[in-house]
Amino acid sequence: MLIATGLLVEFFLALLIIFTEGVTWHELKWVRDLQPLVQDQLLYASELPLAEQETFHDVLRNILVPRTVGSPGHRKVQQFLQQSMEQLDWHVEEDTFEAPTPHGNKVFSNIVATLDPSACHRLVLACHYDSMVHKHGVFLGATDSAVPCAQLIYLATVLNDKLQEQKRRGDGLTVQLIFFDGEEAFVRWSSSDSLYGSRHLADLWHRNSTQGYNLEGCLPRSDIATQIDRMVSSRAVKDVFVKLSR
Repeated sequence: MLIATGLLVEFFLALLIIFTEGVTWHELKWVRDLQPLVQDQLLYASELPLAEQETFHDVLRNILVPRTVGSPGHRKVQQFLQQSMEQLDWHVEEDTFEAPTPHGNKVFSNIVATLDPSACHRLVLACHYDSMVHKHGVFLGATDSAVPCAQLIYLATVLNDKLQEQKRRGDGLTVQLIFFDGEEAFVRWSSSDSLYGSRHLADLWHRNSTQGYNLEGCLPRSDIATQIDRMVSSRAVKDVFVKLSR
């Protein structure tokens, strides 16, 4: 898990290294020039996770509990994710809504944490924090998706100084972490019984972005969006590394 998390840190830092000119918000919107990481930055990215192993384990312990929608564990994890990002001085929003399910109406809450809400460009990393309703009993869902949630919180924590420095530069780029609720089906996976949180947030952002007074909505600002899910096996890590290195 720590190897996978280390690769995620390297990928994340690589996306953050940009140069932009001092222009207005609207002029800046699509003005960017990506730059490669230099050797010192690569060394920092590759060595960082090894020095912070306990931080990752502490975060994971707060998430790796049964957390089906509406359960005490679900509410506990939701509060932990929100408070963790607020303590890092990120702007945190909740997209809370009620939706019908095969088990009756349920309340869901997506958690959206944005380092700098005013930035033109957003690098989005997402995962889901609910766990599956399992007919045979308790299902922890370590890779699906407690570990990805822990990786994102860990990433924001250990890179906080670098990220705050990025924010102060005001170069138009920021990071957004989305913790989706209600990905898992309650009975059988289908277009109506799954992805409750992501479907609702996508619809909300789409409607907001088409309003005449809000042409610069959340969807147009999202340059890159990556869903982190089931990221743990040695084979999967090797494949990710090969793809990123090309």
